[in-house]
Amino acid sequence: MRILLIALCLLISVSAFAKDVTVFGAASVTNAMNELIATYKKETGKNVIASYASSGPLAKQIENGAPADIFISANMSWMDYLVEKGKIEEGTNAPYLANKLAFIAPVSSKTDKIEHLDGATVKKLIGSGKFAMGDPEHVPAGKYTKKALEGMGIWNDIEGQAARMQDVRATLAMVERAVPYGFVYFSDSAISDKVKVLALVDDSLTGKITYPMAIVKDKRTSEVEAFYNFLKTDYAAGVFLKYGFIAVK
Repeated sequence: MRILLIALCLLISVSAFAKDVTVFGAASVTNAMNELIATYKKETGKNVIASYASSGPLAKQIENGAPADIFISANMSWMDYLVEKGKIEEGTNAPYLANKLAFIAPVSSKTDKIEHLDGATVKKLIGSGKFAMGDPEHVPAGKYTKKALEGMGIWNDIEGQAARMQDVRATLAMVERAVPYGFVYFSDSAISDKVKVLALVDDSLTGKITYPMAIVKDKRTSEVEAFYNFLKTDYAAGVFLKYGFIAVK
């Protein structure tokens, strides 16, 4: 009987844990998502766990069986990667948020706002110094930055001066503390009182910056679908707007 009771307790414990929803989200959604998770738990009593990092490593973890239920990527390519690997539930993958790339400096910088950001201006400001960006090998913000600098015709000239960071939040921290300029998402600049936006990078240089959201393959439970639908509400859109995102309808 004792063994039976222990087994029953373990089963109940495992079942309760299984109901937790796990979100893998791009680092830039951290603050908005944490607020939404707190609200959701307060309103429903349901627990949601979040793991934040650069989209590339998160996608690789999902590919290798990490226990994610919902994935929010900072670009389409890593979501497409998982779709090709058969790791995304059909019919759940859709554009979710929009963002912009921002050229930033520490708030104490004497550099004024720039009306038209072009290659000559960026190259002159950076000079022989360093600037921060996400590593373009796996960080979407870094990929967008490289694409923009290539479009400006200056990537080959200044790539050796780039401090390549592991995600966009690390890039933001680098500009806050160590380097005079950097490129982050506008949503990241909006949460810091230690940096200022000098200019937004035109979409013609980066392409439209879209964050897709999807449910991971075989994870479409009622609990997961409930939180997934909550993230698509007008309330959630309002929270993301507060943090510098635009909801894609």
